[in-house]
Amino acid sequence: MTGWSDKQQAKRLEQFARLTPGDVAKLVTTADDDLESVATLTTDRVFKSPGGFSDRMRADNFLRALIDKKSGRTIFQLYAQLLYTGEPRRFTGANFQLAGTIASGPLTISNEMVDCPYGVCMHEEHIAFEIPEALLRELATRANERPVRPWRFRLKAQNSEDWTDDMAPAEAAGLLVAVDRYRREHGLP
Repeated sequence: MTGWSDKQQAKRLEQFARLTPGDVAKLVTTADDDLESVATLTTDRVFKSPGGFSDRMRADNFLRALIDKKSGRTIFQLYAQLLYTGEPRRFTGANFQLAGTIASGPLTISNEMVDCPYGVCMHEEHIAFEIPEALLRELATRANERPVRPWRFRLKAQNSEDWTDDMAPAEAAGLLVAVDRYRREHGLP
């Protein structure tokens, strides 16, 4: 299930087409200080999906790179913040496109908050799953293609109300530009 109408999806594709790797790289947020062993780079400011009042699900997805500051080893994740009403979905895993096939993976972060102030429960779930660097590099080769072919993924829910969403290849390309720059500036492989 996706919450995007045809009109909303067409608007998203127009917005995806305006993204460039260079613009994305400028918007990457870096969290790094002397008391942390890992630097975190995110694309959280790149593409905000505000959702509408009547949407059953509001979803904001972005990419994260967790860089070990000694070895340069980097873990890449898709991070999603999901807000919805109704029964708890309790997401358990993800399916995603990978080199022309479908890959599956467990969630590496799963956190649910519930608020029922007026008898209707609002659920907020924060989840993440790892994605291979090779996938991001493959997406980066498609960053300038038009029409845009978004990268698709599905979050699997215990109650079978899965959530399918997508992301612009330019977002992956821009994160890689920022990660490569961070590694270079800090003398990491």
